[in-house]
Amino acid sequence: MDSETKKILTRVSIDFLCLVAVGVPSLYLHLFAQPYQRGFFCDDMSIRYPFKQSTVSTVVLYFIGLGLPIIVMILLEVLLVHRRKNAWSPTFIFGKRIPVWVINSYKTVGVFCFGALCNVLVTDVAKYTIGRLRPHFFDICKPDIDCNAAMYKQKYITEFICTSKDNTSYLKDSRLSFPSGHSSFAAFTMVYLALYLQVRFQWQGSFLLKRFFQLCCVIMAWCTALSRVSDYKHHWSDVLVGLFIGTTVSFLTVLYVSQLFDKHKTPFNFHQSGAVSSASNQAMVEKQDLTIQDGVHAAPVELHG
Repeated sequence: MDSETKKILTRVSIDFLCLVAVGVPSLYLHLFAQPYQRGFFCDDMSIRYPFKQSTVSTVVLYFIGLGLPIIVMILLEVLLVHRRKNAWSPTFIFGKRIPVWVINSYKTVGVFCFGALCNVLVTDVAKYTIGRLRPHFFDICKPDIDCNAAMYKQKYITEFICTSKDNTSYLKDSRLSFPSGHSSFAAFTMVYLALYLQVRFQWQGSFLLKRFFQLCCVIMAWCTALSRVSDYKHHWSDVLVGLFIGTTVSFLTVLYVSQLFDKHKTPFNFHQSGAVSSASNQAMVEKQDLTIQDGVHAAPVELHG
């Protein structure tokens, strides 16, 4: 195995371990942790709504939230390279040159996934720390408390037993209202995709097409957030904070991790953001006068329709 291949595999392995390191804590919380055991007041009507199935299920949320941006990013990187003459990078692995779109897609999708995992971790830590009761808590828990009794009037109740026969996962979930995970994840993925399109989608055949796609992204996130209130899954403040978290993490990822808006980076190089940059690769870049910019670190590439 040549030295360049070893460096690339090392870089990929480190990137993968970083993703795992961010994802494992969230997985641990979901599998083993218990949320803060918050009590309630009997006259709190905000937690007495009926249980409803989600309009946007968790499966649909992750399928669209992850699948749509990743597919769009890869397709756009392929199209951008297709419009250029040099489709091959100066980077080799196992003696074979890597296509430009593969490197660009690796960086683009990798940063997106890292940001998504960070967003999930931030949201889950808040959920398990706060332990706010969902609007349908009473319907799921059915606490063994007679709220008509005088002794419970205006009393904060912390000692009670849920008499519901529902799955224990429902009982645990009923304490995870703040902040809204659906709103947070939808905001991150769709805002990130909108920002990505702002830089990388430069087709000039229509002035409004890119704006239309960006609007669709924002509307999808907004409708997902609104459904969490109408389904009695969250209080409005949970949704508002979830949108704030997702949007904030999205902007931080774009500006400080992906450097998507940085127009002063050198042409693409698999190692350019690390300490293992190859001088021979840089010389090859200069010799070939490559015009394709790195998919994550580059200036916009224009497509003329």
